[in-house]
Amino acid sequence: MVRNRRKLLAITLGLSLSITGLQIYRSGSTGGAMGAETTVSAPIVCSNNATGALRIRTSGTCNKSTEKLFNFTIQAPEVVDGFISQSVCGKDGISICHIGAIGPSGGVIYFVDYNNIYPNFTYLEVAPSGWNGGNELNDPSSTWCSNVTQRIQNSADSWSTRTVGSGRTNTLAMREGCNEGAIKLLDKYLTSSRTTFRDWFLPSLGELILLSRNLQGLAGLSASEYWSSSEYTDVGAWVSSVGAGYQGSANKATNFKIRPVRSF
Repeated sequence: MVRNRRKLLAITLGLSLSITGLQIYRSGSTGGAMGAETTVSAPIVCSNNATGALRIRTSGTCNKSTEKLFNFTIQAPEVVDGFISQSVCGKDGISICHIGAIGPSGGVIYFVDYNNIYPNFTYLEVAPSGWNGGNELNDPSSTWCSNVTQRIQNSADSWSTRTVGSGRTNTLAMREGCNEGAIKLLDKYLTSSRTTFRDWFLPSLGELILLSRNLQGLAGLSASEYWSSSEYTDVGAWVSSVGAGYQGSANKATNFKIRPVRSF
């Protein structure tokens, strides 16, 4: 995904166009094409919030005989300098990604960075129910790590390991410092035939809190405690309860549920 800080929204008009020299304007606009393509098939891309109509013409001079009007309503993210491509989701593969939508990997979107807070991703997606080969409400349980007496990160329990966006880095540290535990369940999934995506990781505490807040009762999550990838002390790590919404630390040797996520 190309990303430079501006979000483009794809507008599906329910038509297919193959027109040379196509230009798209907002209704009432006196100049300046919103976009130009030599050959276009829906969806058409518009970069601004707007409600009204698209005036589409096939030449540089407006000609009534070649002008068509299509009504539309757009609710796009705030536009700032630069742009990113807006990803598509849904079972049909053409729906704009939103919280609760089926994601590209078959999981569920549970966070959208509408305000461009995070420079390296826009969406968080949780793995689909049954990711481990079990039934819908049967996420596997595991200890956090085989190393239950030493820290695997020098920055354990610092905010940097708990914040949204730190899960991937935490997971890499777990892979280096743990021979068994949650990371092994994740790695088995990454090498299985149940997914073709290899970028799953264990969510940080912040990412797990968003999951509990935005998808409680959805995506096959049980009302139980789930391990985060955020370390607490030599002997403990952070846990979040999806059902009750509380967070706390627990001994690394304790068994709690696991659910991978990915960002894109």
